Amino acid sequence: RHCTRILGLNLHPTYTQPPHVADYVWVSCFPNTITATVLECPFGWTLETLLLGGVCVNGVSNQGFYKFVIPDLTPSDFSYCGTQTQLVNQHGTPTYVFTNWITSRDQGAGVRFQPPVNYTFSCSYKARYTMETAAFDQSVATIFVKNGSWGSFESQLSMNIFSNSKFSVLKPAPFIVDATDIGSIVFIGIEAKGLSRR
Repeated sequence: RHCTRILGLNLHPTYTQPPHVADYVWVSCFPNTITATVLECPFGWTLETLLLGGVCVNGVSNQGFYKFVIPDLTPSDFSYCGTQTQLVNQHGTPTYVFTNWITSRDQGAGVRFQPPVNYTFSCSYKARYTMETAAFDQSVATIFVKNGSWGSFESQLSMNIFSNSKFSVLKPAPFIVDATDIGSIVFIGIEAKGLSRR
C-alpha cells in the first residue's frame, strides 16, 4: 500500500489527518499463540525497522497491516522474542500474563523524521482448568465393532489420564490442570472392553 505524506507522517490513505488509530495495537489471544497487529502506514516504519520485544524482526505485511506472532506459549518458550511471563492472582484465580511490545529499531544519530514506536500488549490465561469429568468416565462410548464376516459385537471404550509412561499411576477424574502441570507430560490411556483375545 502507498501512504499519503501529511505533516511529516506516513498515513493510511483512508485518513486525511494524523489518525488516533495509529496508537492502537490489535491483539488476539489464542490458546497457543498470540498475534499483535499494527497499521502499516502511520509513522512510515518498515518491517525491517520494527522489532518484537526489541529483538526479533519477524513481522509480516498483510493488507495494510503488520502482524507479529508469538507462536508458542509453553514454559520452555516463555521468553520468545522478549516475551515476559508473570504468574499473578487475579480475583483469587492464578493467571499467567504474557507481555511483549513492538518497538522501532534505534536508527542511531542524525535527523530522523519518524517518531519512535512502542506498542505494548499482553494476554492473560487462567493457570488452572478443570477438564470435563465425562471425558474420563469409564464408559465414555459404546461401539459396535465389525469382526470380518462374523457380524458385530459390542465394546466399550474408556479414556484415562496417567502420569507415567507405564500407565500405572492413574490421575483421578476430574483431571485438574494446575499451574504446576502446565508444560508437563501426561499420558492418555484408551481401553476397549468386550474384545476377544484377538
